[in-house]
Amino acid sequence: MIGRSRLILDSEFWLLYSDGAMAVKIDLAKKRISLGVGDLVAEPLVTVGRVAGLSVWTRMALGREAHVNHQRAQANAREGYRREIAVRYRTTVDDFAVTIQGRIDGIYGSGEWIIEEIKSVVVPPMVFAMLDAKSYPHYAEQLRLYCFFVAKEGPSVEGRLVFVNVADGTRREVEVPGPFDDCERLIAERVRALISHATEEERRRKARRALAAGLTFPHDKPRRYQDAMIATVTKSLKAGRHLLVSAPSGIGKTAGAMYPVLRYAFANDRRVFFVTAKNTQQQIAMETLRRIAGPTATFFRAREKMCINDVYACREEFCPHLRDFSLKLEKMQTLERLFGQRLIVPEAMMEEGRRASLCPFELALLEAERTDAIVCDYNYVFDPQVYFRRFFQEVDYSDAILIIDEAHNLVQRAMDYYSPSLPRQQIRELMTDLQHIEPSLAKEFRETLGRLDDFFRRIAEDAGAEHENAEKFLIESPREFFDELKPEVNRLAVRYMLDKITGGRAVPDDPVEEFLSAFGQYCSVLAMEGDEFSHIFDTTNGESLKILCKDPSRLLGQRLKGFHSVIAMSATLAPMNFYREMLGFDPDRTDEASFPSPFPRENRRILIVPNVSTTYRYRTSNYQKIAEIIATTARARRGNYMALFPSYEFMRGVAAKLPEGIWELHVQEPKMTERQRQALLDALAEPQPPKLVFAVQGGLFAEGIDYPGETLSGVIVVSPALPQVSFERELMRRYYDEHYRKGFEFAYLYPGMNRVIQSVGRLIRSETDRGVAVLVCQRFAQPQYSTLFPPDWSESMADGRAGYELAAELADFWACLGPIPRSN
Repeated sequence: MIGRSRLILDSEFWLLYSDGAMAVKIDLAKKRISLGVGDLVAEPLVTVGRVAGLSVWTRMALGREAHVNHQRAQANAREGYRREIAVRYRTTVDDFAVTIQGRIDGIYGSGEWIIEEIKSVVVPPMVFAMLDAKSYPHYAEQLRLYCFFVAKEGPSVEGRLVFVNVADGTRREVEVPGPFDDCERLIAERVRALISHATEEERRRKARRALAAGLTFPHDKPRRYQDAMIATVTKSLKAGRHLLVSAPSGIGKTAGAMYPVLRYAFANDRRVFFVTAKNTQQQIAMETLRRIAGPTATFFRAREKMCINDVYACREEFCPHLRDFSLKLEKMQTLERLFGQRLIVPEAMMEEGRRASLCPFELALLEAERTDAIVCDYNYVFDPQVYFRRFFQEVDYSDAILIIDEAHNLVQRAMDYYSPSLPRQQIRELMTDLQHIEPSLAKEFRETLGRLDDFFRRIAEDAGAEHENAEKFLIESPREFFDELKPEVNRLAVRYMLDKITGGRAVPDDPVEEFLSAFGQYCSVLAMEGDEFSHIFDTTNGESLKILCKDPSRLLGQRLKGFHSVIAMSATLAPMNFYREMLGFDPDRTDEASFPSPFPRENRRILIVPNVSTTYRYRTSNYQKIAEIIATTARARRGNYMALFPSYEFMRGVAAKLPEGIWELHVQEPKMTERQRQALLDALAEPQPPKLVFAVQGGLFAEGIDYPGETLSGVIVVSPALPQVSFERELMRRYYDEHYRKGFEFAYLYPGMNRVIQSVGRLIRSETDRGVAVLVCQRFAQPQYSTLFPPDWSESMADGRAGYELAAELADFWACLGPIPRSN
């Protein structure tokens, strides 16, 4: 039953809360509950859709602006108007001491108090005119609770639900009269439901704790050095520290991290995130989880790749699978069917989505809240545009452990997150492509776009004399101009969305939404500020405003610090200090570990061919010589070989000079589809005829993929894959010189050699794999480059003169190994 209750009004306390909801805290042992008013109301199960072109933060900012404007107007019009009043209500439910906290938007009146709840909406005018308390029952319920709390103190109260339309600023007030006594029963029912949920959750946690010690290692036994990695990961987890793990391909890093992390997470009530750069790495994670008996996991692809709608238009007004999502979900028992599967994969969610007409991505988000592990792309943890806000909205998510697979990839990926561009051509094309919009709105759009186009013109004219004939040049941050323009663009975006809803139009590849998205991302990064950002005016292919992020460490570090532990692993995290710095790991909280190769050194031979220059100046004249080196390697023993290059242009030039051979030649193309990629991998699995694959370093076939057994007999790495010298790369070099005293190393050498080491790592994947790695360039023999080779390479490295007698050296290696053992 409910016991005595009381209310505390505190006009200063409101600053602690952003809305009526807060983290629910339930102590079952001490029988204490603290929660926010928003946690009691009948909120929808999910919030789907978005305003076209607006980030969540922009939509929130517009709502907050409407909220504050109404409060300011009320304060001017009504004497004694009080706003943002925090309340704390205490009661007892079934022997549980319950504290409910919240914030009243506004209170005014003398004999009778009027309690306001303000709700910003984005709806067409005709819909706005019809809004009532039933339109948003959870907000009406929240208002009634506030009225109940105040009425318990004695005064007569009435509720007023205030709707403010963000689109045009209009207001609509709806009275919510009393009595409010039924709220006492509602509180008891909702609190009991929360207690029941907490009790069930604690039962589940106890079951997980009991399973922790019995989790099955995914293989018969750990590989050599894998047990040492497991012990190191466990030690860092227990201390709540981060860990950088550098271990060569084949040691079994996924199992070496996943197994101890899951064991610790089960025992200590933690959630696990496993993030990857490529879908191929997700497959390895899936197989590892399949072999570890017990854990449940949800796997994600990009939202658009999980879409089952005819046209990708991610708003409930245009998508039947988002429309009435909560209602359909309750009826279909979809979650129960999905949760019966231990590993919940995108295909299953898409199938279930078609059956129930439910968005598969939203289903995945709901499932992710219930599973032990979440496997997804880097984007959903680190990308400021699309990260999982339900998990990382707060600064502290210390109940989570993060595993970053192939962590070396995160450096460039993070730079890309914070390096947006805004092309002038997109603006000009849009000015002539607004025929599908209501005429008055199109006119205002053109005027705003014209202001933006004029800004481009002024930059070009003002800088023309100073930077004559320069294709790219630095400019001052244009934040002041964009801060002035942004509110105008945001309001146009809202009106455009309403225009689309009214017209019922779902426009594929909508040019307006594409512009709004680019504009919003540019403004978002522009607001971050810091010397790690450079602002560039680029005239290379039309004029563009660009932001270059030279160092993502500050922004990545803000995300990393919230986790209980972060395990970042790769075959190429050397030198460690480079990756620790660039990934934003706190040096006082980060451990480091390196492990050698577990495989027999005699099964691999690494040869450097030092009599060829592959620098940009000389590579064209050496195409024929490089082609002969590749052919010599592939002829030494019948099998599949892969030649990896720093660029497509270099690769095609050598391919044109390749002599005839017994091999079947496959050349990687830019932007290969998943089907094309798989077709090439399937071809490699066929032993006849032998295959020779030309591909690029750092691409689809050079990282994050296994070539077991006889799939590859050799890898030819042509040139250190140093990034090309460019305006942007030179800005980075100067920045790294200033901040780290290693400009060339950070900007060029370390990223390039990372790709080389990854390429060689494709070769030996098990104890029985055998093969050769041929490094073609004189720079590989220079100490500046060779000191970056992994330590275990020295055990397989041929004599420094071997590269001059390549054919003889290869023949000797294969002869010493004898016949190739046949796998079952």
